Amino acid sequence: MYAAFTLFVFICLTATTHADHHQPCHAPNMTGFMNVLSLKGELKAFGAFTYDSMGKKLRFRSNESHPVNTSVGLDVLMFFDEGIFYEIDSKNQSCEKKHCNAPSTL
Repeated sequence: MYAAFTLFVFICLTATTHADHHQPCHAPNMTGFMNVLSLKGELKAFGAFTYDSMGKKLRFRSNESHPVNTSVGLDVLMFFDEGIFYEIDSKNQSCEKKHCNAPSTL
Protein backbone atom coordinates (compact mmCIF):
# COMPACT_ATOMS: atom_id res chain seq x y z
CA MET A 1 0.00 0.00 0.00
CA TYR A 2 2.86 2.34 0.85
CA ALA A 3 4.48 1.67 -2.54
CA ALA A 4 1.23 2.46 -4.38
CA PHE A 5 0.81 5.72 -2.45
CA THR A 6 4.43 6.70 -3.13
CA LEU A 7 3.98 5.94 -6.83
CA PHE A 8 0.78 8.02 -6.92
CA VAL A 9 2.52 11.01 -5.28
CA PHE A 10 5.47 10.68 -7.66
CA ILE A 11 3.16 10.68 -10.70
CA CYS A 12 1.29 13.75 -9.41
CA LEU A 13 4.55 15.64 -8.82
CA THR A 14 5.82 14.70 -12.25
CA ALA A 15 2.62 15.93 -13.90
CA THR A 16 2.77 19.18 -11.92
CA THR A 17 6.36 19.93 -12.88
CA HIS A 18 5.66 19.28 -16.56
CA ALA A 19 2.59 21.51 -16.46
CA ASP A 20 4.62 24.46 -15.14
CA HIS A 21 6.85 24.67 -18.23
CA HIS A 22 5.41 27.42 -20.40
CA GLN A 23 6.01 27.64 -24.10
CA PRO A 24 6.79 31.09 -25.54
CA CYS A 25 3.89 32.60 -27.43
CA HIS A 26 4.19 33.53 -31.09
CA ALA A 27 1.77 34.69 -33.71
CA PRO A 28 0.46 32.12 -36.18
CA ASN A 29 1.63 32.23 -39.77
CA MET A 30 -0.12 34.86 -41.83
CA THR A 31 -1.59 33.81 -45.15
CA GLY A 32 -3.36 35.70 -47.88
CA PHE A 33 -4.58 35.53 -51.44
CA MET A 34 -4.87 38.01 -54.29
CA ASN A 35 -6.78 38.04 -57.55
CA VAL A 36 -6.32 40.55 -60.38
CA LEU A 37 -8.39 40.90 -63.53
CA SER A 38 -7.95 43.69 -66.08
CA LEU A 39 -11.02 45.63 -67.14
CA LYS A 40 -10.85 44.20 -70.65
CA GLY A 41 -10.26 40.69 -69.36
CA GLU A 42 -6.86 40.48 -71.02
CA LEU A 43 -4.80 39.70 -67.96
CA LYS A 44 -5.69 37.41 -65.09
CA ALA A 45 -3.42 36.91 -62.12
CA PHE A 46 -3.77 35.19 -58.81
CA GLY A 47 -1.35 34.59 -56.00
CA ALA A 48 -0.94 33.37 -52.46
CA PHE A 49 1.51 34.24 -49.72
CA THR A 50 2.51 32.77 -46.38
CA TYR A 51 4.51 34.80 -43.86
CA ASP A 52 6.30 33.12 -40.95
CA SER A 53 6.92 35.76 -38.26
CA MET A 54 9.17 33.52 -36.16
CA GLY A 55 11.43 32.52 -39.04
CA LYS A 56 11.04 35.93 -40.73
CA LYS A 57 10.43 34.41 -44.13
CA LEU A 58 7.84 34.90 -46.84
CA ARG A 59 6.68 32.52 -49.57
CA PHE A 60 4.84 34.07 -52.50
CA ARG A 61 3.37 32.14 -55.43
CA SER A 62 1.54 33.71 -58.36
CA ASN A 63 0.35 32.84 -61.83
CA GLU A 64 -0.55 35.20 -64.68
CA SER A 65 -2.61 34.28 -67.72
CA HIS A 66 -2.29 36.33 -70.91
CA PRO A 67 -4.74 36.52 -73.83
CA VAL A 68 -2.46 34.56 -76.17
CA ASN A 69 -2.87 31.45 -73.99
CA THR A 70 0.44 31.87 -72.23
CA SER A 71 0.99 31.90 -68.53
CA VAL A 72 3.80 33.09 -66.30
CA GLY A 73 4.37 31.62 -62.87
CA LEU A 74 6.36 33.11 -60.02
CA ASP A 75 7.42 31.31 -56.85
CA VAL A 76 9.63 33.23 -54.43
CA LEU A 77 10.94 32.34 -50.97
CA MET A 78 12.38 35.33 -49.06
CA PHE A 79 14.59 35.21 -45.96
CA PHE A 80 14.60 38.73 -44.52
CA ASP A 81 17.29 38.22 -41.85
CA GLU A 82 19.77 36.91 -44.41
CA GLY A 83 18.78 39.46 -47.08
CA ILE A 84 18.32 36.79 -49.74
CA PHE A 85 15.51 35.24 -51.73
CA TYR A 86 15.12 32.23 -53.97
CA GLU A 87 13.25 32.13 -57.27
CA ILE A 88 11.87 28.60 -57.46
CA ASP A 89 11.23 26.89 -60.78
CA SER A 90 8.96 23.96 -60.01
CA LYS A 91 8.99 22.68 -63.61
CA ASN A 92 12.75 22.19 -63.58
CA GLN A 93 12.84 21.54 -59.82
CA SER A 94 15.54 24.16 -59.40
CA CYS A 95 16.02 27.53 -57.73
CA GLU A 96 18.16 30.62 -58.10
CA LYS A 97 19.56 32.48 -55.11
CA LYS A 98 19.48 36.31 -55.23
CA HIS A 99 20.13 39.18 -52.86
CA CYS A 100 17.16 41.31 -51.78
CA ASN A 101 18.97 44.61 -52.31
CA ALA A 102 20.06 43.73 -55.87
CA PRO A 103 17.90 44.80 -58.84
CA SER A 104 15.53 42.05 -59.82
CA THR A 105 14.41 40.94 -63.26
CA LEU A 106 10.94 40.06 -61.99
